[in-house]
Amino acid sequence: MIPIPLDRIFVWYFATWFFVIALLWICDELRKRKNNSSDSVVKDRLFLCSKCNLTFLARDDREHIVRCPRCHEMCFFRQSKRF
Repeated sequence: MIPIPLDRIFVWYFATWFFVIALLWICDELRKRKNNSSDSVVKDRLFLCSKCNLTFLARDDREHIVRCPRCHEMCFFRQSKRF
């Protein structure tokens, strides 16, 4: 057998975990950067279901009538009047 000193085992163990954590952190940062602009929640675009009181976002910004994902009731987007 090949003798491996005990200090080398710990160095490789910590180096492997450091590499895995760094790789996961980079993947998370790339995911956040990709989804940063498209998934922002705007209070003016929230729909409220009158039947089950679920608040949700529409998939398309131009939609004014959508179905509730929970109860499939028709929900209308009512724009507030700004004076």
